[in-house]
Amino acid sequence: MKLAISLMAENEQVITAVKKHNPVIRNNILMLLSTQDPESLKTTEGKTQLQSEIKEAVNKILTERKVASNVKGVFFTDLVMQ
Repeated sequence: MKLAISLMAENEQVITAVKKHNPVIRNNILMLLSTQDPESLKTTEGKTQLQSEIKEAVNKILTERKVASNVKGVFFTDLVMQ
């Protein structure tokens, strides 16, 4: 699977924190992706669920690092499955 995402935030502090903690965020997203059922990702519901899980994972990292605000949205900008 190849996946590119964009994150939406309403606060510059969140954007800065995402950039600062990018290695941990990328790692956790990759670990999350490795647990996904490829069949479920073929459906809109499966993709929507994955977006929600990615948002939760990123926000968990931000919360652990005491960032006051959270990511508001996750958008797929590229998704290829083989």
